[in-house]
Amino acid sequence: ALAVVLGLQMGLSDTEDPAAPVEVLAPAEAETAPPQAAEGTAELLSAPEPTAVVLPKWLTDKIKTRTSLFYFSPTCHHCQKAMPSVRELVAEGPLPWIGVAVSKVTQGEIDDFKTEYEVPFEILQDDAARAVAEPLGVLGWPTIFILSPPSDPGAHQPGTLMLERTIPGF
Repeated sequence: ALAVVLGLQMGLSDTEDPAAPVEVLAPAEAETAPPQAAEGTAELLSAPEPTAVVLPKWLTDKIKTRTSLFYFSPTCHHCQKAMPSVRELVAEGPLPWIGVAVSKVTQGEIDDFKTEYEVPFEILQDDAARAVAEPLGVLGWPTIFILSPPSDPGAHQPGTLMLERTIPGF
């Protein structure tokens, strides 16, 4: 009836009454096949190609090998709850870790977080221009990034690291 009011053509011929009852057909019984992954699932779940990102020198100078970067806010409840799992990942290795706190917190909040949650890695702070968050595409925190120096540094501008993987909402 709504389709008629809106003037939509619903496949009725000129002789069919739009107010006539509609016959509802029962679903056909089909053989069930074993579940299969949708086409393209393997490609979707595989690691993407590394992407070159330009980050501030104060950060890139500290990343000399493949590294996990933990982007967070020390006042974020989710970030606080993630710390036991992050500490386990750090202990399991094999990658070194570095933390980068959002810009809108104080050094005291960062220090308190490091002490209270027993953070086993160095924590730096993003600047007001979001020099780390912007190039990495941070949409929320906590987020873990896997970064590495480029295999051919001469082919990239200074401050370039390769973003291998992003794990948002850890």
